[in-house]
Amino acid sequence: MDPIKPKYILLADGGSTKADWRVLDIKNAKVVDAFQTPGLNPEILDDNQLRSLLQNSKDIQCWTYRIHKLFFYGAGCGTTQAQQRLEKIFRQIFPQAQITVEEDMLGAALATAGHREGIIGILGTGSNACYYDGSNIFMRNVSLGYLIMDEGSGNYFGKILLRDYFYGLMPAHLRKDFAWQFPLDPDHVKRQLYHSDTPNAYLASFMPFLHRWRHESYVRDLLHHGFSEFFRLRVLPYPSSRELPLFFVGSVAWFFADELKAAANDFDLQVEQIIRYPAEGLVRYFEQKFKD
Repeated sequence: MDPIKPKYILLADGGSTKADWRVLDIKNAKVVDAFQTPGLNPEILDDNQLRSLLQNSKDIQCWTYRIHKLFFYGAGCGTTQAQQRLEKIFRQIFPQAQITVEEDMLGAALATAGHREGIIGILGTGSNACYYDGSNIFMRNVSLGYLIMDEGSGNYFGKILLRDYFYGLMPAHLRKDFAWQFPLDPDHVKRQLYHSDTPNAYLASFMPFLHRWRHESYVRDLLHHGFSEFFRLRVLPYPSSRELPLFFVGSVAWFFADELKAAANDFDLQVEQIIRYPAEGLVRYFEQKFKD
């Protein structure tokens, strides 16, 4: 039997919590399938875990031999070592595909700014920012991940919520609702923080609570401080940050757009665009690229 000739492009925006996938028909540059898998962050998961997540996805397995090119833009893919690890695993899953693995910042830039110059920000489970000249990204600071960085992200706010709950710093009515919504037995919390595969995603799972109570002064102050820290440490170090448009991707930026823009205004920064799902922007970018 003749092998299936691959004729599709597979695009992926890989966050720490989930990865969004889009399959494009090369000839028509149209989306023919869309699905999600759990996140594939090589800084958090080992090779066996990454491989297992892909092998256990029925959606992935449907396209194993039909992908001509794979473009994966992922969290935790900012180093050569991490990129090479994922490339090796992807080659095992997609044996006929040309594999490209890049960090999520470049995917965010392509999905929002396209070929425009600007500052690109990610605010989701984690956070980061870069300068983008319309072709390449430039990082001023190294990101050390969820333990000590990720200002303004879901896991950043999750840490503060847990700390404030257990120290009794959260207002009483919010503390009561927090305990009603989430299992907060100390042993359970410590298992999630120190023995689960994705502690950063666990911390980010508290964000719906913040959104529900976003008009409370405690929450407003918490959000404003976190976003201000993000701008102060991640955006302002770029010399031209106040003259360039800011483009954001991620669920935290999307759901707390008003609070994010208010914090940006304090620093005379201009947020031009916020999109929740970079995968949709990547589709538009590659569709145009194919047409050109």
